[in-house]
Amino acid sequence: MILAELFTMTEIDAPAERVWQVLTDFGRYPEWNPFIRRVDGAPARSAQLAVLVQPEGSRALHYRPRVVTVRPPRELRWRIRVPGLINGEHRFVVEPLGDRRSRLIHEKRVRGLLVPFLRWGLGAPLRRGFDAMGVALKHTAEHEG
Repeated sequence: MILAELFTMTEIDAPAERVWQVLTDFGRYPEWNPFIRRVDGAPARSAQLAVLVQPEGSRALHYRPRVVTVRPPRELRWRIRVPGLINGEHRFVVEPLGDRRSRLIHEKRVRGLLVPFLRWGLGAPLRRGFDAMGVALKHTAEHEG
């Protein structure tokens, strides 16, 4: 099976609970998130989401993943599947680094026959989007709320 992966980490001067609050408040994404511009739905297991991703300088991508893991305030994971063609998973992990610091781990894994055709979208624009989201989430968790 063909695989593509992307992984980033961002250290944040805010408690894990605050980072989780920002991460799971989907209604506020348009205010602060420069990468995942909109998420309609709830961060609840088995919930169907409507997600709009738009890395800077790239086309918007709409997709409808299903939430597969919600472990407050630690992990949020959603997945999209097109049987036989693609299986994509987006995962966020919030790790406490003491009482007032935390780390956001943000990763994407895509497997399937369509991966060679999607690699361009999993390259530099997606990496920049992950990095921009990490910086924006850090700023929001540290300075707002």
